Amino acid sequence: LFGESFNIINLIIAIFSTHLPDADIIPFMFLRKRFSLMSHRPIGHHFLILMPAMGIIGYWIGGAYISTLMATCILLHLIHDSTDIVGLRWLSPFSKTRWRLSVRGIEKLPEKFVEDWYRNLYKKKSGKGEIELRIELTPFNRTTLILFFISILALVKYAR
Repeated sequence: LFGESFNIINLIIAIFSTHLPDADIIPFMFLRKRFSLMSHRPIGHHFLILMPAMGIIGYWIGGAYISTLMATCILLHLIHDSTDIVGLRWLSPFSKTRWRLSVRGIEKLPEKFVEDWYRNLYKKKSGKGEIELRIELTPFNRTTLILFFISILALVKYAR
């Protein structure tokens, strides 16, 4: 598409970009009780802010190719997070409505359901308890599996 061949720098940029929305998870795990934080997502999961910002930063770093690479990796991360039990606020910070991507399609989630889920999560005494709850309540569903295989196919095609 851009005439770029595989190189390790682009792979590192892709991995960094994919995990960028979750960069705040470690401080969140340590500070959530002290500051009564319910989720780390309000910080790093703003699609309408992250995509333009990473597009501009990526373009500044390496032009259209790096900009597209970073934006695509972040988009895939957010699509993956949309399969989570509490979905994602795609129009945040302008809307608090959460949407979940599932095998049934796109679902609008009731705010009470999300609040109850986070309240139960908050009761966990440790970061380990939180991770266990997320694994327990987040089904490894077909949507996640499909996204995983699409990512693998894209990586194989890109690496050639």
